[in-house]
Amino acid sequence: MIKTNTNKVLFLKEEYADGEGKFLYPNRGKYEGHWKNGQRDGLGVHFFIDGSKYFGKQKEGLRHGKGVEIFPNGEKYSGNWVNGERQGKGIYLWPSGTKYIGEFMNDEENGSGTFFWSDGEKYVGEFKDSYFHGQGELTYPDGYKYEGEWKYGQFTGIGTYTSPDGENYVGGWKNFEFHGWGKHTLTNGIKYEGGFKRGDRNGKGTIVLPDGYKFEGMFKDDIADGQGKLTFTNGDILEGEWEKGEIHSEVKLTFHTGEKYVGEWKDWELWNGTQYDKNGNIIGKIVNGVEQNLKNNPIFSIELTPTNISDRITNPYLIPQSNKTSKYNP
Repeated sequence: MIKTNTNKVLFLKEEYADGEGKFLYPNRGKYEGHWKNGQRDGLGVHFFIDGSKYFGKQKEGLRHGKGVEIFPNGEKYSGNWVNGERQGKGIYLWPSGTKYIGEFMNDEENGSGTFFWSDGEKYVGEFKDSYFHGQGELTYPDGYKYEGEWKYGQFTGIGTYTSPDGENYVGGWKNFEFHGWGKHTLTNGIKYEGGFKRGDRNGKGTIVLPDGYKFEGMFKDDIADGQGKLTFTNGDILEGEWEKGEIHSEVKLTFHTGEKYVGEWKDWELWNGTQYDKNGNIIGKIVNGVEQNLKNNPIFSIELTPTNISDRITNPYLIPQSNKTSKYNP
């Protein structure tokens, strides 16, 4: 070893280093600090040839205890180390202003923590291998929010989504899409409760329109498809088979007065069928859309539906998605 003009000991061979001093590594930078039995041990500063630096404690040649690492691109970690890896509490900063404050394990974000983006977005919750994973809450600066389960950076499991304009969804998710059973309230007042598959209504469900119309039945690819029942605001009930949002074939129409129609349906018109009074007696026929009164009784009048009823029970769902929820994209 030799002494330098800064009164620091310069060790010529690493295996002889002991006490305070520095050592120049071939192609690996230099270390200044405390040594023990030829290994970095205690407080010191390690300068690397790529421009990165480590200030802090080491033990038996590995980072161990409190320390700070600064990278050439401006990123910075400040926190605890165990056996050369980030572990325990720490803070990771990006030059953009994005930062993570929380727990580390195996050199990655693992456990509980908070992730802040420079634009005001924030995630608070659980992490696994640097992904949002487990329970967590993501809030957007414009008021959108998701709270619930995550799986490797995506909404997956049970969660709640809310928007500042009143939209709300509570239920199952898979890969950022509604999936499983859920309840969805749109900003226009339409409410749906039922099954979802990859973001679309699928399976059994119920839609309630703000003016009182209600559809209960089966859905496929976001539209009514299969057996279904439409209840009108006056209490009339239309039941039958639906296909791609339209009812067709055989139907049963029960009026709030108790009278019924059973028969064919065509283009939102009664086509070929039989009319019954509330006691089940036949009171008329409809043939090719024309009423045939068998008992000279007045045929009940019908106003079946608003012209856009099928459009109103076939309403696409869209939600904003963050591009920052996989592995970090600061």
